[in-house]
Amino acid sequence: MTTLDRPQRRALLGDAAFLFVASLLSSWALHRAGFQQISDDDYARITIAQRFVAAPRLDPSGTSWLPFPFWLLGGTLAIVGRSLTHARVAGAVLNGLFLLAPRIVGDGRLPRAALNGAMVLLLATPWVAWVAAAPVPEALVVGAVAAAALATTASRPSWAAATLLLIATLSRYEAWPCALLWPLLTLTNRPAGQPRLSKAALGYACLPLLGPVAWLVANRLNHGDALHFFARVSGFRQRVGASELPFFEKLATYPRALVAVAPETLLASALAAAGLALSKNSKETHQLVQRWWRALALAAGLFAFLVYGILKDGAPTHHPERPLLPVVAILLFFLGDAVALSLRAAPVRGRASTVALVAFLGVYFAARTAGEWRIFPGNTATERRGEALAAGAAHRGDRGLVLRPCAYEHFAFLAAYGAPELVEVHENPPGTTLPVAPGCPQVTVVGK
Repeated sequence: MTTLDRPQRRALLGDAAFLFVASLLSSWALHRAGFQQISDDDYARITIAQRFVAAPRLDPSGTSWLPFPFWLLGGTLAIVGRSLTHARVAGAVLNGLFLLAPRIVGDGRLPRAALNGAMVLLLATPWVAWVAAAPVPEALVVGAVAAAALATTASRPSWAAATLLLIATLSRYEAWPCALLWPLLTLTNRPAGQPRLSKAALGYACLPLLGPVAWLVANRLNHGDALHFFARVSGFRQRVGASELPFFEKLATYPRALVAVAPETLLASALAAAGLALSKNSKETHQLVQRWWRALALAAGLFAFLVYGILKDGAPTHHPERPLLPVVAILLFFLGDAVALSLRAAPVRGRASTVALVAFLGVYFAARTAGEWRIFPGNTATERRGEALAAGAAHRGDRGLVLRPCAYEHFAFLAAYGAPELVEVHENPPGTTLPVAPGCPQVTVVGK
């Protein structure tokens, strides 16, 4: 991040405040419309954070889920309270803050209008808005990886970006290929006047690698296998039948998901690439390519990692759109810079064509986005049961609950109850579920 003078800092603060409020308003509007979470996994993540408040541990989930989101959400709930409402508000605020990372940490040489325009389009992308409104702070990966990508366009190191990427590697696995590429991309981008490799440059390059290394070591110590998390994900995919998909069906999963998430971004990227190839302004084009090839390589590495992962049955089983959001963010920032360059370098007629193209894509984006919005409702009735029992627990002197789930609906109950460590869950035998009915889950109060 380049050094900013006072007017630039004031402008940055104003932009960040506007974008943060826009993110919160988007999350508020979604919740008013009935949005509660993206999947039952979100309820499960809340219960893990609630358990972390009651009994902190380095690996809060004990599963394949990485720990930092639970540390962050659990630490926040320890301050504000463990209720489901607190978790939802905390998730929206934390997600909104981390989504500002590209704007705050990004290279100050990039045009302000390009950065702000890309941020607005990013926040208006349906999947980004849904993740930002979810009650778990996993939008931090989108912001952190995008900030790291923008840092590679700068001529000097950004320790803030390297730290954010480290945090991302402890939050979701799609940040891992970015951390693996980070040393190569940053060590080939040393500041002018620093021809030799310094200890500081090596530390900066290797800092994000600490996350994957620490998780591999933790799995080896806790489970006897450094790749225990991979085996767990692969085993789950086999149990639900996801591993039985044909090879080409797996191969097409993430390309299809990327087209579904951001078709206009891909179209504009292709047009920008064609424009660069045909550009007669070779100096400006060369500078743009030199500035962005590292960030685009980061996005390509992430995408290739996901494709390889699903072929090996190690990718996320549900919602393949979620891990692709950092790729969309990087492409949007690249496009913002490319459009700004086109407007600066093109003659009057060329500028008019560029503005017309951007306007057309903007209208298309708005129309498609309006048709794409949908609501992921939660399990409201089950939530209310949990909240009601929690409200009367102190008065009745309950020692806890005994619960038998039907499928996965009990996570909504546990999150609403707010004290999952006081609930004894009698799991169904592996591979079996009961028909989900209004009385699920079956709950028994344990008295004094």
